[in-house]
Order: sequence, then structure tokens, then C-alpha cells
Amino acid sequence: MGKASDTASAIGCLLGLALIAVLWSQHWALGVGGIVLLVIVVGMFAQPTECGICGNKLKKTSYKWELEGKKVRVCPSCNSALEKKRSREALKKHL
Repeated sequence: MGKASDTASAIGCLLGLALIAVLWSQHWALGVGGIVLLVIVVGMFAQPTECGICGNKLKKTSYKWELEGKKVRVCPSCNSALEKKRSREALKKHL
């Protein structure tokens, strides 16, 4: 069973497609405009596909970090490096 957000996303997509079908039946230009709008909205909420540090493609596992006030998704390799850096800084601060 999927998460509630997955279900809400699926329902939102179906409603968007239904709206496009209704607009298309009114006039084809409205339908095309609806498709363009749907692509823009989906693109805005899509997860990044590249690591925010090294630029490698993200596969199954990614991690969220806040760097310089911005939330960034990173690959496992960069996550490991960031954790080591955080640990080293904490140790220096403690000693």
C-alpha cells in the first residue's frame, strides 16, 4: 500500500487530465494550454535528478542536506563526505 502523498499525487494527475480533456472539448487551443500548464506544474514539484554537490545522477538513494541555507539532495558518496566533515567539526569543537 502506497503512502498518502502518492495517492494524492495520483488523484491530482487524474483531475488534471480530466480538466485537459474538458478544455480540449471546448477548443483545442485550451487543451494544449492545459497540457503545457500541467507539464510546468509537474516540473516544479519533481525531485532533482542530480547530486547538488558533484552533479552525478541520483539513483535509488538520496539524502537531504541544508547547505548555506538551501536544501540540497546529495548522492550517498557526498552524504558520507558531509557526515565525516560534520563529525570532524563536532570533535574539534568538543576538544
